[in-house]
Amino acid sequence: MPSMFAALEDAASATWDATFGEPFEFRPMVAAAGGGRRTVDGSRSVKSVTGVFDDRSFNSEALGAVERTATLITMRHVYLWIARSQFTAGQEPRRLDRFRRTGTGTVYDVSEIQEDGEGRLKIRLSQVSKEA
Repeated sequence: MPSMFAALEDAASATWDATFGEPFEFRPMVAAAGGGRRTVDGSRSVKSVTGVFDDRSFNSEALGAVERTATLITMRHVYLWIARSQFTAGQEPRRLDRFRRTGTGTVYDVSEIQEDGEGRLKIRLSQVSKEA
């Protein structure tokens, strides 16, 4: 039987997904022989999941006299927060797997995966393409 704290974490995670989550298609990928183009990993299944998408974009602004010599930059940090319970053991996302955001068709590579210690994964994404 799970602890009361684990049950509370599960309830909070489900509420977070129901409130802020959106559908994604998880595409496990594997590198081709010789470092060629990646293909879908047949040992893990493509599946629909729900995650909370977080796009933390930042555009710098130059002010005053600095404006003429300043270099403006845009920083983009895109994360997907997803409940680990949506994956069975051995089926979790790995670096270079892909997620397709169902609502927009945009495809992202997994760049980095961190555990938040509360049953969710914080996955850093890099945009690959925008599907039609």
